[in-house]
Amino acid sequence: MSVLPWRFQVYVLLHKFDLVPENEREARFKYYSELLSPYFAGMTTQIFQTSIWDETLYRAWSEIAHSLIPNMDELQRELANFASAVEADEVVLFEKSTFLVIANHTTKQMADPHRFEKVSNIVKQFKLSVNKHHAAFNSLDVSNSNFRAIIDRFTPNTFVMVVTSDPNIHPAATTCNINAARSHFLALAAEDKGIGLHL
Repeated sequence: MSVLPWRFQVYVLLHKFDLVPENEREARFKYYSELLSPYFAGMTTQIFQTSIWDETLYRAWSEIAHSLIPNMDELQRELANFASAVEADEVVLFEKSTFLVIANHTTKQMADPHRFEKVSNIVKQFKLSVNKHHAAFNSLDVSNSNFRAIIDRFTPNTFVMVVTSDPNIHPAATTCNINAARSHFLALAAEDKGIGLHL
C-alpha cells in the first residue's frame, strides 16, 4: 500500500465474532489483527470484534462516531459544566438518527456498563412506534425509585439524556436547564468553537 500525503484513521470490524467459541476469541482476534497489520502500517488503526447479537457492534460504531467529532475535549468540558450545573449523575449526547453515543459525562459510578446500548434500543423502538402514528419523537421522561432520565431533542442533530438520582431535583427544572443549555451549545457551534457543525 502506498503512503498517502494526509493522515486518516482506519477502522476494521471483525464481524460475526459470536460464532467463534468464547475460549478462542482472544487468540483469533490477535491472529486477524496481526494478519491485517501490514496493510495498515504507519496508519492509526482500530480493530473491533463485533456481532449483531450483543453490544459490540453498537459500541464500535459509537467509538467511530465519537472519534469523528472535532475538538472532543471542548465538547466533553461543556458537558461536564452542564452536568455540574444541573446536578446530574450523567449527561449523554446521542446522534439523532442512530442514537449512537457522541459524548457523555458521568459524575458517579454507574452499575450497568451496557446502559447506552439499552437506552438506544429502547428509544429506537419507541421512535418506531411513534412514527407508526405519524407523530414525531421529541422527548421521554422515565423514572423509578432510584433515578430519573429525561431524554430530549437537543440540537438539530442530537438528543441529550440527563440522569439524576436526587429526588429533590424537579423534572421541570431539568427540562428548563436542557432548554437553556440547548441555546448555549447552538451558540458554541455557530461561533465555531471547534465543536463543529455536527451539533
